[in-house]
Amino acid sequence: MTLTILNSFILFMSLLFVGFHLLTFKGQKAHLYFAIFCLSSAIMTLKYLSADYIAPYHYIIGMGASAICNGYWLLSRVFFRRRNPIEKQHIIVAVAIALLVVMNQGFHLMKGLGYIDPDYDGFLIYIVVELTILLSSCILVLTVWEGCRGFAQDTNEGKAQRIFFILTFGVALVGNKIARGLLPEGAQDIDIILAIILLFVMTNTFILMIWKYTNRFDFITAHPLLMKQAANDSAAKTASNIESATENPGSLAHQIKSLLIEQSLFLHENLKVADIARELNISEYLISQTIRDDLAARNFNQYVNQLRIDHSCRLLSDPEKRKMSILSISLESGFASIGPFTRAFKAQTGLTPSAYRKSLAEPPSNRKEA
Repeated sequence: MTLTILNSFILFMSLLFVGFHLLTFKGQKAHLYFAIFCLSSAIMTLKYLSADYIAPYHYIIGMGASAICNGYWLLSRVFFRRRNPIEKQHIIVAVAIALLVVMNQGFHLMKGLGYIDPDYDGFLIYIVVELTILLSSCILVLTVWEGCRGFAQDTNEGKAQRIFFILTFGVALVGNKIARGLLPEGAQDIDIILAIILLFVMTNTFILMIWKYTNRFDFITAHPLLMKQAANDSAAKTASNIESATENPGSLAHQIKSLLIEQSLFLHENLKVADIARELNISEYLISQTIRDDLAARNFNQYVNQLRIDHSCRLLSDPEKRKMSILSISLESGFASIGPFTRAFKAQTGLTPSAYRKSLAEPPSNRKEA
């Protein structure tokens, strides 16, 4: 009874995740692959729930549960690889595993229908089972590797996301092995533990998707200690990444910079990442990731504010603009009001706009002493 309730809940949650990510797809491959993984998990759960009612035809349903470990591997590649995450050879491997799963389920169906002797355990089925285990094990290792590769070069937020991913996947693998090793084969407790593990992985992956693609968890990396590390990471990356990325006319970073600076879009009030995505005809996620990785900013708003503050500093330094009020400068720099402008200005320069202007009017000797 407990297992039935748990599987019913997993079926409901997995279908909920499928619907949510298909509705928020917006051209991002990660949403599509997560939906495929959840749908395959839902089909597998439905197979278990229907076994007591339609056996052996539940194996037909089981044929649809052929994109779990291989689907999650493809998802992990999209998570952590910026360029060409999914290529032809990766699809071939994933499809090969799916076909092996279908063959295995088909073999059990033939046994259940009496077309094959139930005691038959021939060479062909042995090859299918062993190949499935071998390829699935390799895929699990590769999935963990996707979270590990490039860890040192990632941003502070990216490292936190990788750790979350590796811990989730690691707990699932270790829990699986412990359950199968300590409990007798065929025990219902094993099925309960495996169902809990599946729900754990789906839920944590959903959280990771929200974190990575919507920036709803910025507070994790906004802690002062982590912000200090993020600043160090940003400084270390600036010299090596920004020059090469922004000077290459074909790079996305160069296109973003050109659009914001040369066309002065950063001065537009209420500018959003969606506006840039629309101009360049690419996804919002790619813009945000490029700004984090190649332009050394925590997010789109921070990068735009940097440009606006730099512009306001030039206005404050211009003798001909000396009579402009701070409010006028804030509005001309793209801010909607003086409050956000003052906070952003002080965060970047350490001074309020008024104090900054006053420091420029002081003799150089006084400024050095200050």
